[in-house]
Amino acid sequence: MTDNGQRNQAPVKPEFHFPDPKAADYRHHHTSDPQYLLAQQRFASLESESKVLEPNLNPAEDTEKEVDFEAAEKDVSSKKRNNRNERTGQNKKRKEFNKTGNDSMSFCAAFGSGQCNYENCKYSHDVDLYVASKGKDISGECVLFREYGVCKFGVRCRFADAHSFVDSDGVKKYTLVDQVKVDAVGSSKENLNKVIKKDLDLYKRARGKKDSDAVEEVKAWVEKEKQYNNYRAQFATEATRVMKESLSTVPPTATESVPEKATEEGDDDFYTLQLNKALKYLPEDKVSEYHEKTRNNQQLDQEFLSKCRDKDRKSFEWKGTYLAPLTNVGHLPFRRVAKDFGVDITCAEMMMVNNLTNYTASEWALVRRHPSETKFGIQISANQGVAAARAGDALNSLLFENPTNRHADLAPFDFIDINCGCPIDMVFKSGAGSALMGRRNRLRDIIYGLRRTLPVPISVKLRTGINDNANTAHKLIPSVVEWGASAVTLHGRSRQQRYTKTANWEYINECGKIAKASGIPFYGNGDCFGFEDYYREMPTLTGDASAGGFVNGVMVGRGALIKPWIFEEIKEQKVWDISGRERFDIFKKFADYGLEHWGSDTKGVNLTRTYMLDWMSFTHRYIPVGLLERLPQKFNDRPPAFFGRDYYETLLASWKVSDWIHATELILGKAPADFHFIPKHKSNSYEDDGVDESIHG
Repeated sequence: MTDNGQRNQAPVKPEFHFPDPKAADYRHHHTSDPQYLLAQQRFASLESESKVLEPNLNPAEDTEKEVDFEAAEKDVSSKKRNNRNERTGQNKKRKEFNKTGNDSMSFCAAFGSGQCNYENCKYSHDVDLYVASKGKDISGECVLFREYGVCKFGVRCRFADAHSFVDSDGVKKYTLVDQVKVDAVGSSKENLNKVIKKDLDLYKRARGKKDSDAVEEVKAWVEKEKQYNNYRAQFATEATRVMKESLSTVPPTATESVPEKATEEGDDDFYTLQLNKALKYLPEDKVSEYHEKTRNNQQLDQEFLSKCRDKDRKSFEWKGTYLAPLTNVGHLPFRRVAKDFGVDITCAEMMMVNNLTNYTASEWALVRRHPSETKFGIQISANQGVAAARAGDALNSLLFENPTNRHADLAPFDFIDINCGCPIDMVFKSGAGSALMGRRNRLRDIIYGLRRTLPVPISVKLRTGINDNANTAHKLIPSVVEWGASAVTLHGRSRQQRYTKTANWEYINECGKIAKASGIPFYGNGDCFGFEDYYREMPTLTGDASAGGFVNGVMVGRGALIKPWIFEEIKEQKVWDISGRERFDIFKKFADYGLEHWGSDTKGVNLTRTYMLDWMSFTHRYIPVGLLERLPQKFNDRPPAFFGRDYYETLLASWKVSDWIHATELILGKAPADFHFIPKHKSNSYEDDGVDESIHG
């Protein structure tokens, strides 16, 4: 996409073009598709042993009823068109449609894993009936048994045969234990920060409705600031009135211009300018009163800051590649994939502070950290300082001060990031996300609230501004440094732009100069799709601005979703012509990580499948290097209709949900008959970029 919003076509070599892409859905895997058969004839490397041109990885499942994903997909598209006028928001009914599903029979989890201690358990203990109800298991090994020596799901595991045995009574059991592996692994592979619903309920009951002393201090400070700001605004208004009356008798050439109103809520620059001009026209006693209140306010600020946990705050080295926090797709399994390819800094998905302080278990699950994440942070979305302080206090109590979550070498998280860039309406209208760029006082309150309650560095992620052609980030950077932020990341688009046009790296580097002068680490973000993009924006060893940028690093977001091996390309400074089979193997590894994280039971398998499909809605945009006439591929270049050099390359390039589901079936077995999927993000595709939902700020 060019700077003026025009879209370019990716330079795919002519021999990979389809002559008539509209004649059929050429990437579909059915043998009835003439265009796909054409690809088979032209490239002998395409597999043709089965109905899907790929050997069936689960031959025993051939007799099962095939799900008509094509019809289901068309049905969903039809319903979406018919209900377009009734729905507001593209994801309004996504949760109801993308149901992950669970076992049809309510079977006792404790009994299935070993022993149930409840005499009158309300769940079934009939193993044979449960095994018959859950259907045929998935062939292959259980990743939990392979990695840990034991599978906690027992008979409920969809790979249960991999850890089954027949006991001395001739009864088949599913609780085989490899004690050697158990002793060798211990807890070294377990995720950190496992806060479950039981922990949250206990903390909630212990806390009650009373806030901690730290939160009470934040509440008092915020109220004090509110009163002082109201006084200052009223004083500035009165001072301006007096000044205008005094100047009304002065010739026009001597009249001083005065802004009519503040451009932003709590715009300190506006009130400072107003007062500096007006104070000299006020009586001396009024000026003295103003200075006295200001000194008292500053003294109270110092008293509050002295109680903040700045002395406890551990340092953090902002150095290396940085994976952006990616909503719905930046979960722990995907971050593990990125770590495999060498990313240095990872950050969890954005968390809503209201969900954290309401002790929602699903929100707290986002805090989990894998031991491989050596530099790890979390990101929050907040609109008030007190709410941020409550979330920080809960995180501190349940993680940092909880002995069960302590690790020999790793803290629960190394930094906390404040999202000031999320553009979606729900977040913006609540006063959080990119709305904070126009609410300076609220942003300052949030930073101070976190400084008081958490012992980790605080970073801030900004956009260029709220509206196009109205950049404000350069004004905010010195302020957030003054308020106590330890690092800043800037996405080179405004809230209004979302993901249209190209990221403004010229402005990012201008802000980088300001950040450098302020003595704070600074990362740029936007349109990084290869090592050339990365090093073009990084500073040179000589610091020559004409040969490099003014950033400490580049945060990679959607580029990592489309090609997670980008971090390896950056480290080795080369383009990787990865094969289709190698890309497919990445999904197999992701499946292993997903089953470890979400579980190997029916629900865990379906969750892994759903999140894999969410990721595939981005990866299909990748154009293999060997198919391009020239390098590098540009982020928003759109390919013509093309097929790949082998089966997997063609399959993974498909934009059809039915093909994505088929790809997951090659790894996770048959999808349930009632399984459906709707992609969450429009930013995964090339269509209607102006209405993208946010994946990161």
